[in-house]
Amino acid sequence: MVGVKQEAPTSTTTVKSGDWSSGRGILPARETLGPLFLMATTPAFSIVFFHVCSAMNGNFLEFAKLCIDNGLLSTIYNVWPNPWDPIVWKMIGSFMIFELFLQRCMPGKEFKATITAGGNVPVYKANGMASYVTTILTLLVLTYMDIIRPALVYDKMGEIISSMNVFALSFCTMLLIKGHVAPTNSDSGSNGNIVIDFYWGMELMPRIFGFDVKMFTNCRSGMMFWAVGIICFAH
Repeated sequence: MVGVKQEAPTSTTTVKSGDWSSGRGILPARETLGPLFLMATTPAFSIVFFHVCSAMNGNFLEFAKLCIDNGLLSTIYNVWPNPWDPIVWKMIGSFMIFELFLQRCMPGKEFKATITAGGNVPVYKANGMASYVTTILTLLVLTYMDIIRPALVYDKMGEIISSMNVFALSFCTMLLIKGHVAPTNSDSGSNGNIVIDFYWGMELMPRIFGFDVKMFTNCRSGMMFWAVGIICFAH
């Protein structure tokens, strides 16, 4: 209503509109069971999808027959790539460190985003295109100099997906703890449900050591690999 001041939700309050659009859903315990289902099945689906496409010529019916004969869990366990391959972790770590370096050090204009409900103004360095070009050129130069072998990404893709599942769950656990003990600013708080806090996140724009987490995960290590991955697969 006009003239009535509404308080923004805090860490101890939760907005409940009473309809399905509030996120609670129309099914009992949907707000807990839905995220649990997605978090439990998505890692396995990524592995199964990769295995069927790379080792079974995309024949999902053949994979279904394999599950019927040997059992679903046993089949998934047998096709799951090693998530602890040291070469893969070296590849992942090197790429992420390089993108963190570009995110921090690559020149760019300051960009101020829209003010948030908590009264905070996110500030970013607009250096995405420069980081993209630098990433691609670095990949090409290192390949030309025989310092790296891009085809290794193709050879180790199963292990990369497996390792990134471990990294993602571990990283989200760290963000959950951070949201409780050291939130970045006032745009944070708990939903009162640890499952939703883990799945949805507790902070609107978390930062670690000055690095914007969303920019890094989405725009740097994520979107940059779209281009890098394609080149590596084509090598």
